[in-house]
Amino acid sequence: MIRERRKQTMDWTRWFDEIILERGWQYYEDGHIIEYTVDDDVIEATIEGTRDYHVSLDVSVPYFRFDCSCPHASDGYHCKHMAALGYFWENSEERLARATKKAESDEQKLIEIEQLIKETPPEFIHQYLLERLSNNQELLRYWKLQVRPGIDQATLKFYQAKADQLIRRITQYYAFYDYDFYSDYDDDDSEDFYRTKSDLADFLSYDIGLVLDRGEFELPLCWTANIYRALMKAAYEQGNYFDVEEHLLDAWQALYDKADDKKRSLLFDRLEDIVLDEGQGIAADFLFDTFDSTECLDRRLQLAQQCLPLQVESSGPLMSGGYWPIRVAELMEEDDRESKEIEGFLISYQHIPEVRVYLARYLARLDRLSSAIELLKEGRARGRHDQKIMFQREIVKTYQAAGREIDYRSELYEMVKSYTTNELGPWRELRQLYPPDKWLKVRQKLIDQWPEDTNRLNIYEEEAMNAELLEAVLDGSGWLLSRYESILKPLYPEELLDYLTKSLKSMPEHPTNRKNYRRVAAGLHHLREYPGGDEAVAELISYWRTKYPKRPALWEELRSFGPF
Repeated sequence: MIRERRKQTMDWTRWFDEIILERGWQYYEDGHIIEYTVDDDVIEATIEGTRDYHVSLDVSVPYFRFDCSCPHASDGYHCKHMAALGYFWENSEERLARATKKAESDEQKLIEIEQLIKETPPEFIHQYLLERLSNNQELLRYWKLQVRPGIDQATLKFYQAKADQLIRRITQYYAFYDYDFYSDYDDDDSEDFYRTKSDLADFLSYDIGLVLDRGEFELPLCWTANIYRALMKAAYEQGNYFDVEEHLLDAWQALYDKADDKKRSLLFDRLEDIVLDEGQGIAADFLFDTFDSTECLDRRLQLAQQCLPLQVESSGPLMSGGYWPIRVAELMEEDDRESKEIEGFLISYQHIPEVRVYLARYLARLDRLSSAIELLKEGRARGRHDQKIMFQREIVKTYQAAGREIDYRSELYEMVKSYTTNELGPWRELRQLYPPDKWLKVRQKLIDQWPEDTNRLNIYEEEAMNAELLEAVLDGSGWLLSRYESILKPLYPEELLDYLTKSLKSMPEHPTNRKNYRRVAAGLHHLREYPGGDEAVAELISYWRTKYPKRPALWEELRSFGPF
């Protein structure tokens, strides 16, 4: 079935630059697709990159349709994550067969190795291990850790040196480049950056555990703290982001799980020092969320109160506007403080939008709905555009939770009317409240009220308003066509052929490099897939032959279209 469909679809790779295809293939081969789901003909996957990105591929239409959450894709380009998913889908049958074959092969190999070990004389094994361990210090260190209950000073010094080296490597980068998305990068720098990230993950996830298992605690605690501080410095001062938070959290969790009460107190002390120095971050999240016993409540509350002066109103890379006041309020609730005391505390910080929202939720839980709504509406009236959206959403949720159906419908309508974004959730929620015939009138009324510069494309696609979508695509930039071509081509082939022909006609006008001519050739191949495309290609080539007769690079790239 997959192969049959593949024959019926276009060559998806031609939408991608060669370098992007190479990186996508490498991502596919290296196993960066860490999870995926298949629902009918839509494949959704999480692909590990500089961040974890959500990628989808719809193969139900005559042409592939890709989406990705990465910055490169949001700018309208086809990215390597899309290419990786394309290769994943294209090779799905071969991949499954290969995985099955590999599993069978691995199992057979283990059986053969076990048999070989049984047949090997003990003196040979002894001599072999003696030679190997004498010549490989890393293997010798691993062997010691597996066989002996403790850990010697030489091994501890080795891991200390490893931690120090990692910290130096973290701080050696003076500017961050997102190597996934920029073409003008230094390959060596890119390789060093990702090798450092990988080594950090291995040290935090594997080496820390080995040392902990041998009874050491304070040194692993020191290493994780120093690495975290180095990472924060790199993030704040240099813009480097190594994305190893999950591994740090795992290391701290391992420390917590291995510790008795005394050692957990040491862990709390070290994390407390970090939080007081660095402010909000994963260290604060771990401390407050993990040390959740009643015995630690006073210490957590005192720490959160100490951090209140760190509060800022604007969000930063590691600090949200209401983090510390909200933490204090949560702990006050956990401590069963009087509601008046908690409310009074939150009121003193209600000028921070996130705290105002938290206060409104708190009042709603106390069945003081009118006060909660008043707070939210005041925030909506005074906030910036993004804050207005946040308050409006909260108003809608509050009315819905309270069962105030009329108010809920009204505020949801206002939200969709006033704050259009690329998110379709509120739109779909509103649509469900109307019967289909009435919804068409409501829909048109909403669209007519939007400012002219509102991005309507997602709505046109969602509502199958294909004529409007065509008009918007033809008036927009070229990448919009690649985004919506699978929808529009079966319906409007002549209009799209004319649009592509006009766009291609001027492409060779300003010679830049051979890459531009390759795009011209790819565009001509694309034209041929339309009814009347061969004639359009012939007319373009005839026009260029007259206008650009002395462009040997151009004609070399177009040689597949005939002799010139």
